[in-house]
Amino acid sequence: MGGDDASEPPPPAFRGSCGCCCGFAARASAKADLAKLLFFESSTLGKDGLTSLDEYIARMSPEQDTIYYLCAPNRKLAEQSPYYETFKEHDREV
Repeated sequence: MGGDDASEPPPPAFRGSCGCCCGFAARASAKADLAKLLFFESSTLGKDGLTSLDEYIARMSPEQDTIYYLCAPNRKLAEQSPYYETFKEHDREV
């Protein structure tokens, strides 16, 4: 979708209407392979920037052992969330 390399994020026309991945279903044996195809918005990237789970993990600080996420209908509401404020205060990517 993002070109010849499946690790590239999809172009805007192929992104979900809410701009995030709300979940996916697959056989357990295929989940690891499918996870590599998922891209998410990130608080550290610009409005249209997407990141893979592997890229997010690579940016985590050594002491961070949890992946943080926030579910919201859109980015604007996510950034206005009181939950997001806590992540922002502690310099955590969401």
